[in-house]
Amino acid sequence: MASLQATLRTHCTGELTDLAATMRQVNRLIYESTAPQHFATLFLAEYDDVSRRLRYVNCGHNPPVHLKLDGSVERLTATACVLGIFPQWECAIEEVSMDTGDLLALFTDGVTEATNEQGDEFGEERLIAALRGHSEHSAAESIEALICMAREFGGSDQADDLTLIVARHRSPGAAVRRQCGKLMRMNRAR
Repeated sequence: MASLQATLRTHCTGELTDLAATMRQVNRLIYESTAPQHFATLFLAEYDDVSRRLRYVNCGHNPPVHLKLDGSVERLTATACVLGIFPQWECAIEEVSMDTGDLLALFTDGVTEATNEQGDEFGEERLIAALRGHSEHSAAESIEALICMAREFGGSDQADDLTLIVARHRSPGAAVRRQCGKLMRMNRAR
């Protein structure tokens, strides 16, 4: 994780004009500096408030959920495999439009795989329903409520971390001109 963070800090400063080339360099450095059984999943995005476009790469991470104001759901699925396994690696860059009222939720599997005493998982559908149920709340309030729900669902024996990032698109000009959201998670091969 430290290697991935340092690599991203070095290569993701300023505007990401050639995101695919940057990610190839990041993969190469992770491949060269970590043990063969280690790899990382990553979701990296750059948002332009003027065009309302989110450019992203998803390297094997849980697909973030783009909940549109009209109620439809778009999953930002993988555009590349995980980082650090292969010396030669390619990724695709995808874009989505964020309209006023849209919500983006990034999460680790600890949220969706929180398991109750009966062996049922919290799951992505329950997460989406909870996001819809908190659509009138601020992003911070939604995060707090959803993490609480996942903890209550999974009980005191939570096996994994619970990480959730929620971003809601407000009217133009209300947001910061440029945001870069990063969600990283180092996974150990089992």
